[in-house]
Amino acid sequence: MRYRLLILILGPYILWSVYFVTLYGVQAIGCRANWDTAFLPGFSVLRVVLVAILAASTILSVAMYILAGRLEMNQLVIKRIGRYCAAAGILSSMITFPGVLWLELC
Repeated sequence: MRYRLLILILGPYILWSVYFVTLYGVQAIGCRANWDTAFLPGFSVLRVVLVAILAASTILSVAMYILAGRLEMNQLVIKRIGRYCAAAGILSSMITFPGVLWLELC
């Protein structure tokens, strides 16, 4: 029970930090490997990879929010705090990561 509460509250923030490190690590690797100069029809390979990571992180964050709402808990306040933490993780992802859509990559 206690581990579930810990995961419920800290999980979204840990996931966000994993997304952050993954996204910018892939960007650094892609810039070094010249993925920004290789193009698919209309888009660089690096941008496609970063947008895929952005989409995956958003989907996983929303899944964490939904999961927080479905947990069977008799403590309604903790459940609500868990949902707020998951919503904060989604919001921080929406603020931090969309730059991969329009900013210069390298």
